[in-house]
Amino acid sequence: MNREVTKCQQNNSRLTIALIDLDFFKHINDKFGHTIGDKVLIHVSNITKAVLRNHDILVRYGGEEFLVLLPDTDLNGAQYLLERLHQVFRNNAMLSEGKRIEISFSTGLAQLGAGENGHALILRADQAMYAAKSAGRNTVVIAPDQASTTG
Repeated sequence: MNREVTKCQQNNSRLTIALIDLDFFKHINDKFGHTIGDKVLIHVSNITKAVLRNHDILVRYGGEEFLVLLPDTDLNGAQYLLERLHQVFRNNAMLSEGKRIEISFSTGLAQLGAGENGHALILRADQAMYAAKSAGRNTVVIAPDQASTTG
């Protein structure tokens, strides 16, 4: 994260991040077991990497959370990418013992502001992700820009 923030600031380019949280992942673990839960995480990683560009970065951020760093991407481009990812997930449910496991996710997007550090950027994306959860899940919420949250 620090490397990408520094690169963005030095090159006066854009950096947008997406904080993705799988919806109802605990339910998947409870219903199918942790082994299947682990396979779901691998499935999610593989699908997400297939949609991302070569220079985008996917990181498992927490139990069922993923952080995506999108260099040279504005909020519109990031939102388009995440909507496309939602569509790919709808069309590629995971199969386990002949049963479809539907996977959805909620996302918070934030674009790096002038003078902002990676920690503050993640906090804004995290707040937007929780807003996506509160809005009914399986959606993307864009964080207010840094100026709106500090003043």
